[in-house]
Amino acid sequence: MAETSSDCGRKKAKVDGSLDGSSASSRKFDGAARFKSKFQPSWSKKWPCIIAVPRSPTEFRCMVCDKVCSCAHQGESDVTRHIQGEKHQKNVRARTNAAPVKFIWVYFYLGSTER
Repeated sequence: MAETSSDCGRKKAKVDGSLDGSSASSRKFDGAARFKSKFQPSWSKKWPCIIAVPRSPTEFRCMVCDKVCSCAHQGESDVTRHIQGEKHQKNVRARTNAAPVKFIWVYFYLGSTER
């Protein structure tokens, strides 16, 4: 196999990525981490539109989208990814452009103020 060397005193790395004759990984399990991130209450202070899901510590509910999302994989990054997402942004714009519910109720039940 071809080897590459570095002049910083590091071990020689083979082309396949292993170091100096060690072909097996030092980790017991390859792949994703073995633990899950849990919802942190401080996230609700940072983003008021999200709340914790009862009985599910690895999920949060977005009140704008009315959607339950997982934060088990990357934690706070999962929340930021949702907040910055196109669908969430579209729902935020729709909510800011909508008439308040109180105004609609007054107009519908009491009629127009113009006579």
